[in-house]
Amino acid sequence: MGAVTGGQSRSRSATPDLSGAGGAYRPDPGSDWHLLAGALLAGPWLPGRADVFAHGERESMKAVRAALKTRLGDDDQLSLSGYWASGRTEDVFQSEERQPIGQI
Repeated sequence: MGAVTGGQSRSRSATPDLSGAGGAYRPDPGSDWHLLAGALLAGPWLPGRADVFAHGERESMKAVRAALKTRLGDDDQLSLSGYWASGRTEDVFQSEERQPIGQI
């Protein structure tokens, strides 16, 4: 499986990295998370209602929410959650959920 970034192709394993906490998925730290929010703003949209359910890295979900609110004008059609935070242990991530930094 390859990913194209800036005209370059990066080879990636077809097997996900499950070395995260409790054997969970661990994202590639070199991933370009901001690209998803940019694509949501730039890409064409079909007419009609869009309901979005997305879970991912906390800061990427904040960017996705901001992009979707720009496109949709409201967030009543969104269900977004941060399941992890890059560079944080599970304990730190959980404690931050109750603070402004942890709000999506």
